[in-house]
Amino acid sequence: MADKLSVADSHEDAEDATLRALVALVIAVGGGAAVFLIVGPIADGLRITSDVGVNALGNLVWLALAVVGALALRQRLALSFTPLGMAALPAGIVAYGLAVALIAISGHTRLQPAPKLAAGPYLAATLGFILGAFAEEALFRGFLQPLLRRAWGTATGVIAAAVGFTIVHFVGGWRDPISLANIGMAGLWFGLLAVRTGGFGVPFLAHAGWNWSEALLFGASPNPGHDAAGSLLDVDLTGPAWLGGSGDGMNSALPATIVLALMIAPLLFWPPRRSGDALTPDLSRRPMPELRP
Repeated sequence: MADKLSVADSHEDAEDATLRALVALVIAVGGGAAVFLIVGPIADGLRITSDVGVNALGNLVWLALAVVGALALRQRLALSFTPLGMAALPAGIVAYGLAVALIAISGHTRLQPAPKLAAGPYLAATLGFILGAFAEEALFRGFLQPLLRRAWGTATGVIAAAVGFTIVHFVGGWRDPISLANIGMAGLWFGLLAVRTGGFGVPFLAHAGWNWSEALLFGASPNPGHDAAGSLLDVDLTGPAWLGGSGDGMNSALPATIVLALMIAPLLFWPPRRSGDALTPDLSRRPMPELRP
């Protein structure tokens, strides 16, 4: 009798985990994609006209989705910064620099005169990139991925979260096949970092490092040109699209694919940390506290 009850409980737990994973997909992917459709009208209503302001509004909505979804499904958002994981920020910067170096070796970069920097706009843009990386990682690696892992296992959960991440960017306007492949590979990189370090804090640092260096260090986004806030360098990618010489810039470049593969490879053999991410206790199975008048 006890064995039958155990099997029934296990089946019920599996069904519950699957249901929660599906709800999380709707919140993260459906809600995340909808942000691209609604943020413009909301910004107009609030009279927000600057790109920095519009992007910050969208990122705050993404962060709100992560928090509300985590509360609704009782999933802890685990940051879990580790001493070794703190190297993810410079690793993201170095990784982007390596991709630029590979394109430079092919002779398809042009170094332009560095633009003038104003401290205020540059700091605001830096904070914007930090907020953007934090919001995306909170939603996809902090909220969504642990629920997918619990329902379908680590490999499927990480891949599904990366696919969802790619779908949201597709809705956001990315169409080039290499760009979408690179976005998916970045999702795998960040997802594996979350698994190996126990939370979304380390992938947030890697994500922020890559995005910040692209726009505000190398000045490679937009391409050609540089961020409106300026950049420390101004590197134009001038080759064919597969070497970054399109409006998609590094996103559509095969050297970025190579670098992302190099970032992913060692994580495939790094044992996971048994805290944070999907390996934390399932809060949905805990009894609700008794309310007293």
